[in-house]
Amino acid sequence: MVLRIAQRARFAYEAVRCLSAEQGVPCARASAGIMNLNLLNSTEEDIMGKGLAFVAGAALGAAAGTVIGVLLAPRSGAETRAMAADMANDAWDSARDMYEQGVDTARSAANDFGPLVDAKTDELRAKVDLARERMDQLREQLNDAIAGGNVTPAADVVVEGPQEAADGSEAPSEA
Repeated sequence: MVLRIAQRARFAYEAVRCLSAEQGVPCARASAGIMNLNLLNSTEEDIMGKGLAFVAGAALGAAAGTVIGVLLAPRSGAETRAMAADMANDAWDSARDMYEQGVDTARSAANDFGPLVDAKTDELRAKVDLARERMDQLREQLNDAIAGGNVTPAADVVVEGPQEAADGSEAPSEA
């Protein structure tokens, strides 16, 4: 025991000296030595004793808290339990009411959403039908123009290249 105290004193002296001299390696050795001495001093009995002391302290604290709580309680145990049961029932009823309200809101939203979707679908179908009718009219007009000879079919049209159109020259096109 005396030897360990002497070793701790020496390591503590070296650590203080290292701090004042700002040396790197001896400082590390001194602090490692102090840590090793601390680990050597901890025995299994010390560790078990500390664990047992903690458990005993926790049990003693819980018992003291229970006793103080009972002594200082403003109501009897039966009243406190009844009040706690009422609070739990109120919380359960409140949660159930909120759930039912949410279900009702979701159902009404779904019921309101269905007719809205139907109305938009009908509106879109009407627009598609109108576009088809307009395309049919344009197709008939184009067919009438082609049949009357007023329009040249696309296969018979000669397209000038971009250079030819800019130069204005009439070079034979290669097709």
